[in-house]
Amino acid sequence: MEIAKILTDFSLSDHEETIREWYDGYSFGEQTIYNPWSVTNYVDNLPDPPGPHWFNTSSNILVYEELIKGGIEIKRDLEKILSGEEIRYPITETITFSDIGRKPANIWSFLYFSGYLRADDPRQDIRGRSTYRLAIPNKEIGYAYESFIDSMYTKPGGGLDALMDWFVDNNPVNDLEEVLQSLSISLLSIYDLAKLPEAVFHAFVLGLLANLRYVYDIRSNTESGLGRADILMIPKTSMYPTGYVIEFKSIKPDEDIEVQAEAALLQIQEKQYDVPVRSAVISPDNVRHLAVILQGKKVIVRE
Repeated sequence: MEIAKILTDFSLSDHEETIREWYDGYSFGEQTIYNPWSVTNYVDNLPDPPGPHWFNTSSNILVYEELIKGGIEIKRDLEKILSGEEIRYPITETITFSDIGRKPANIWSFLYFSGYLRADDPRQDIRGRSTYRLAIPNKEIGYAYESFIDSMYTKPGGGLDALMDWFVDNNPVNDLEEVLQSLSISLLSIYDLAKLPEAVFHAFVLGLLANLRYVYDIRSNTESGLGRADILMIPKTSMYPTGYVIEFKSIKPDEDIEVQAEAALLQIQEKQYDVPVRSAVISPDNVRHLAVILQGKKVIVRE
C-alpha cells in the first residue's frame, strides 16, 4: 500500500517494476515487504539509476568471512543460489556466530535473518523439521553477492575482470585458458581439488560467471538435449549475442589432456547440450562449445 502511494504521489507509476526488482522480495506473514530505506533513497536520487542503498550502510566483512570459511558444501549451495536453483534448509531463530562455526549449514539462517536471503514454501523433511526454500530476494542483495565474489576472486592485473571481458568480447580460447589457469593457481586450494576436483572447479567458475547474470541466463547442471550440461550461458540481450556451452572434466595425471578435451567437445555435440542456446541466438555461429579440463591445478580450454 505504501509503495502504491509513493508511486502515485511522486508520479512514478512507470518505476514500479524497477522498484520491485531491486528492493522487493521480503515478507512478514502474508504481507509483502520492500526495503523502505532503499526505496526512499531511490526516489530521492532520481533520475539516477537504481543501485544498492541499504547494502552500503554497513560492513559486510563478517558475512564474507563466514561464506569463505564454509568449505565445499557451502560453496556448492552458493553456486545453486547464484544460478537461481533451489536450496532448502531449516531456519534457526537462535543462531549465533559460534553456531555457524560448529555447523557450516547454519550460515543460511544467519544470512536469512541478516536480510541476505528470502525464505518461503515451508515443508517438513524426513526428520519432521520445517525447511524453507531459500533465494536471493532482489537485485540489491544480488549486488552484495557480486561484491562477495569480487572480494574473493579479483586480483591485481586481471583475474575476475579479465574473465568477464573474455566472455563479453568473444576472445580467442587460449586467452580464456590463461585467465582460468592464473585464477586456479592463485585462488584454489589443491586440498579442495583433491576431494571433488570437477565439482569444486565447476562451482568456482560458476561463482565467477554469476557476475554476468544480468546479460546471460546462466544455467548449471540443467537438462539439455539428451543429457545434463555443466554450464549454459544463454544471451539475454543482442549487445552480447554469443552463447556458450561449457563442459568440465577432471582427469588423472597419466591421462592425455588433449584426448579428454576432444571427448568433452564430442559429448557436447552428441548429447546436443547446445539446443536451448541455439534457439536463443541469431545464428549457430554465435554458439561456442568450450571444454575445460582440469589436471591437478593445470587447466586447458579447447573449442
